[in-house]
Amino acid sequence: VTTRINIDILKLNQIFTALGYGMSSVDVFFLS
Repeated sequence: VTTRINIDILKLNQIFTALGYGMSSVDVFFLS
């Protein structure tokens, strides 16, 4: 169970980092 929770957390981290990169790239796009 703990491993599955860890995997879910890793997936959430990947999603949030992807969203963060997407938002930063959008900010850079609009600023530039």
